[in-house]
Amino acid sequence: MGASKTSKTTRQARILRVISGIQKYFANQATLMLGGISYATTDLIKLLQADIAASNTATATRAQLTADVAAERSSHQKVDPLLHFIKSLVMGQFGDTPDSAKMLDEFGYTPRKPRAKSVKVKAAAADKAAATRVARHTLGPKAKAKVKGVVAPEPSKDGTAAQAPEAPAGNPPGPPKPTAQ
Repeated sequence: MGASKTSKTTRQARILRVISGIQKYFANQATLMLGGISYATTDLIKLLQADIAASNTATATRAQLTADVAAERSSHQKVDPLLHFIKSLVMGQFGDTPDSAKMLDEFGYTPRKPRAKSVKVKAAAADKAAATRVARHTLGPKAKAKVKGVVAPEPSKDGTAAQAPEAPAGNPPGPPKPTAQ
C-alpha cells in the first residue's frame, strides 16, 4: 500500500482485510519477512491495528477541534458587541483625556492623543480652502441672491423656433475674492 489518495474509511477497511488475511493464511508462521525486515505475526497485526487506532483518534480530535472552534466563534459573536459597549461606557464615565489615563489603563484602554496642528498647517489649509472656493465659484448667501437665471424657451408646436427672452440688465457677479479669515 503506497501513498494513494483513498479515504480513511477505505484505508481502514483495506487494513482490516489484510489483518484478516494474515490471521487466516499466516497464523501458523511465527514471523514474516517484509522488505528485508523480519516481523513477528502478532507484532505485525498490532502495528496494523495501531494505524487504524491512530486514524480514529485523529478523526475524533479533528471533530472536537471543529466543535471547539465553532464554540469560540459563537462566544466571540456574543462578547464582541459587549466589549464595544463597555468601552463606550468607560470612555463616557471617565473621559478620554490624558488625566483619565490611569482609570482607562485599568480597563486596558488608552486615551486618544490630541492632534496638534501648527500655525503653518492651519494657514496652508485656509489658503487651500479659499482657492477651492474660487475654483468652484461658490458664493455666499448675499452673492447668491444677486444671481438671476434665464429660463430657456420651450419649442413651439407649429415648428417655428421661439425667441429666447432677453437677459436682465446689469453685470453678472464674478467669482468671489478670497477673504482673510
